[in-house]
Amino acid sequence: TFTGRRWLNTGTLIQSIDAANNVITPQFSKREEITHTVTVLAPTGNVLFAASQPLRVSLRAEADLKVIERNVDGDLPLAEIAMLRRAGPPLEMGNTYQVVSSLSDATIEDLQSAGTDYPAWVSDLYLNLPDDMSPRVGELAKEVTAGAETPYDQVVAIESYLRNFTYDDQIPAPPPGVDAVDYFLFDVQAGYCDYYASSLAMMARSLGIPARVSAGYSQGEYMEQADVYRVREYNAHSWPEVFFPGYGWVEFEPTASEVEIVRRSREDEQPFLAPGATPTLDRLLEEEQFGENPELGEGDGQLPDTGPSTVPVSSNWWIGLVLMLVVVAAGAVVMLRSGSRRSRTDQVRQDPQFASKLFGKLVQWAQRLRLPLLPSQTPHEQAALLVRAAPEGRNAIMSITDLYVEDLFSPYEIDERNAANAASSWDGLQKLFRREWMRGWFKPLDDMRDRMRRKPAEQPDDD
Repeated sequence: TFTGRRWLNTGTLIQSIDAANNVITPQFSKREEITHTVTVLAPTGNVLFAASQPLRVSLRAEADLKVIERNVDGDLPLAEIAMLRRAGPPLEMGNTYQVVSSLSDATIEDLQSAGTDYPAWVSDLYLNLPDDMSPRVGELAKEVTAGAETPYDQVVAIESYLRNFTYDDQIPAPPPGVDAVDYFLFDVQAGYCDYYASSLAMMARSLGIPARVSAGYSQGEYMEQADVYRVREYNAHSWPEVFFPGYGWVEFEPTASEVEIVRRSREDEQPFLAPGATPTLDRLLEEEQFGENPELGEGDGQLPDTGPSTVPVSSNWWIGLVLMLVVVAAGAVVMLRSGSRRSRTDQVRQDPQFASKLFGKLVQWAQRLRLPLLPSQTPHEQAALLVRAAPEGRNAIMSITDLYVEDLFSPYEIDERNAANAASSWDGLQKLFRREWMRGWFKPLDDMRDRMRRKPAEQPDDD
């Protein structure tokens, strides 16, 4: 709830989490699950961190739940996790834990066609406006979104408008009695992330679009040699999220100082391959697994496989960071699935379409990385885009591309040694591509009440 000067996290219930007591979270389409490991480098209290929407954690915890539905017995069959804290003693420097989070991977067209059939729990909680909000905020929202046909297009128009404002974390607080959003939009047109996020949320709500503000941290600094992200207190950040029926909460980035979120189009899902190539990418994606989710003992800082939609009520979440390290593990992006998996190298060597499928994987990662592939481009031109995005993978990318071109145009069978080298190259490339993908998505959760770098009187509390 936004009061006009700060956000209040209302209607939450604190519940302990253990293996026998699960919280069932809403099910949405087009979500990706990632597993990441957090190492604490300085004491942070009883707060846990995760990217986007947490699903489960490897430590015992208690959760602040936003109750969505109750059954007649008073249980909680459906709830959202607003925050997770460790149930035991605070983590100490050097402690680690694992988190599985859910990120939206919906396309522009998915969100444009989502409609406005909002669940009652969304409309009841996320369309409220302050009683004394200035009417010119809503008038500005209508002006900015004139011509936008869908809620998604309207939010994008607001996002683009706000990104023209000046980022300034030293602006004076609004005068007493002055609405913070009105102050930002009409008086100073400058501010920091809290102002940007709150303004987008209020403008969206004024148009009947459910929105909220989340607080946490941006991705921090990538440490290449260690393959980790180091997140410090000054990486504190807040951003708006908008609800789309069927797809859940989707992040937007109106803050001018932050990297803009670029979403893929549904057209990007179709690979641009040379004529005659027939990689079955649907089956390829079905076979492809972005790492494993190891079955590990409870309480040892690593996660057992508990399924993609339950949060064991024994998870621990901390909010409030002085310094921590996020380790992007080899299995950072996971697709949980039963059954064993054959060696990827064995799979492709036994497949006569090995080269085209392997190049199809390159194309799929290029789309995931939002690279501008075109049907008119040759395989080497497409590969060049990937090389620019991930220069460390140049040799591996070109090895796979050369093999694919050889397979397309040579009258002879591809050389087995070249095939083996290409398969080996792919195994090494996945880690590099995951790292580049994660750079734009890691947003640990935070409770804005614990943030230290904002003025307490004007600082939002939560979404």
